[in-house]
Amino acid sequence: MKKTLSILLAIILAVTLSVSVYALPTESAAENEESPPTRFSYINVTATVLTFSGGKAVCGGSISGYNGTTTKVEIELTLQRRTLLLFWSDEVTGRQTFNTWRGNYELAPRPSVSSGTTYRVKAVYTAWAGSNKETHTTYSGTAAAP
Repeated sequence: MKKTLSILLAIILAVTLSVSVYALPTESAAENEESPPTRFSYINVTATVLTFSGGKAVCGGSISGYNGTTTKVEIELTLQRRTLLLFWSDEVTGRQTFNTWRGNYELAPRPSVSSGTTYRVKAVYTAWAGSNKETHTTYSGTAAAP
């Protein structure tokens, strides 16, 4: 299953390479002048995945920075369970740091889930270039455990 998740993350990463990640424009732009969105400086693309297998959640994340610019990346994944229709409760959190410009990470051991309960994965991606860093938070789609 680990190989399947790696292949799935690689496919998602390949498909999303054409998708740009943007940050909000800085406030230094003139009031009457619109500036285009600014790309992240150290994060190129991220992908966050949630699937289920045998009563357990398979939570994965992938980040690619820029080869030659990004020096280190970190992936923090949190499995969240929906509570009271609008709120989310953190179930399990894990973190992995890679001393390179990209990385893939899967929560292990895989957390057990309750059938019929809705889950999602919160991912916090951090990338460094030397001592400078930036962070991007994203969520997987929501899904009810089978």
